[in-house]
Amino acid sequence: MTKLMTPESYLEHEGILCPVCRSDQVRAGGPEPTSTIQVIRGASCETCEATWTDVYGLENYDNLFDRNNNKL
Repeated sequence: MTKLMTPESYLEHEGILCPVCRSDQVRAGGPEPTSTIQVIRGASCETCEATWTDVYGLENYDNLFDRNNNKL
């Protein structure tokens, strides 16, 4: 059996490799909000047919503008 990719290694590869077989033939579904600070999306590997859920969390904000479109 193949050794699974660690969560840390999965993040280092930016979630583009299958955590089972390390193929880059990964499909991802649309995001699904689960709470105010977390979003999940289903993913699957076209090579080994593994399925998993990617979890995204709120970490910051960016590109903040006021009502007059002035960057803050």
